[in-house]
Amino acid sequence: MPNQPVEVAPLDPKDDAQWAGYHRVTVDAQLHERPYGDVPTADAFRVSFVRASQSSRTLGWTARLDGAVVGAAMAVFPMADNTHLAFTEVNVTPSARRQGVGRALLAGLDDGLRAAGRHTDLAEVPRPYAADVAGRPVAAGVGFARASGYELAQTEVHFVLQSPLDLDLLDSLQAEVDAQIGDYRIVSWQDRCPDEWVEQACALEEAFIAQAPMGDMDLEPERWSEHRLREKEEVRLSRGQHGLTSVAVAPDGSLAGNTELVLSDATMRGGVFQSGTLVLPSHRGHRLGLALKLANHRQLQAVEPAPRLVHTYSAEENTPMIAVNTRLGFRPVELSDEWQRRTASG
Repeated sequence: MPNQPVEVAPLDPKDDAQWAGYHRVTVDAQLHERPYGDVPTADAFRVSFVRASQSSRTLGWTARLDGAVVGAAMAVFPMADNTHLAFTEVNVTPSARRQGVGRALLAGLDDGLRAAGRHTDLAEVPRPYAADVAGRPVAAGVGFARASGYELAQTEVHFVLQSPLDLDLLDSLQAEVDAQIGDYRIVSWQDRCPDEWVEQACALEEAFIAQAPMGDMDLEPERWSEHRLREKEEVRLSRGQHGLTSVAVAPDGSLAGNTELVLSDATMRGGVFQSGTLVLPSHRGHRLGLALKLANHRQLQAVEPAPRLVHTYSAEENTPMIAVNTRLGFRPVELSDEWQRRTASG
């Protein structure tokens, strides 16, 4: 029997039936054979598509076979900077793979990229972790990315940690920090950045792209303002998420680094996610990375004492951060490749 034609349509996130199919496919695809994968709940995920934002815009597409939604694609368009690219995702329910669904979705997504004037897209593809590089298995998404013209731009390691951490471990690591931190101090908050730190918090957001390993990804510097920071906080709360932040304050009163965890009940598996950690180069050598993460994990355990799985991603080449994560007890469970594609117009 010949393959049925694939019908691709733009996603209307306010259409409950189409949205239910879109989210179901995303969950099926993202959690298939991934014991440590996680996906936002339907209501939390929908916020990204329906809430107006000055910093980004999100569009989606669905693919149907014989009337059933079997594919879901997404493109996130940065609006404040990096307006040459989009962050994309193509999901196909496992039982419908190898029937042209992914290719059809990619064609629809490409129409959206052209309409938005974007010539580059970045797609994240997870694959199993293996200590032997030569023996790492090839995930279905990797083959699809290569066949579709993407090139590997970076590989990150996905680590997990079961919270709460052992208090003896926290105290032991804290003693190491106290011996080297000198006159630096750690300040923590939840959800909303205090007004006194907003300007410097924005500067740290801008520094992250410049300082963190980005491989061959075609990312330009980001521009952060108080409005963008407050919008990020508001969107997070509207999705049922809480941001836990710790910053390092230098002896002169400036911010030397930061870290952030995102706590939420609005994911399918209840994961807590590390958003980012940065110590500015001029302030390194004082155990600030470890100090920041210790403070934030203490903050997490204070607001959420129940067991939660904490996720963090580190570029393979970011050995200092991987060393900090390992000291805390994080263990590698998966690899996450960033694949990049440039169209002819780019």
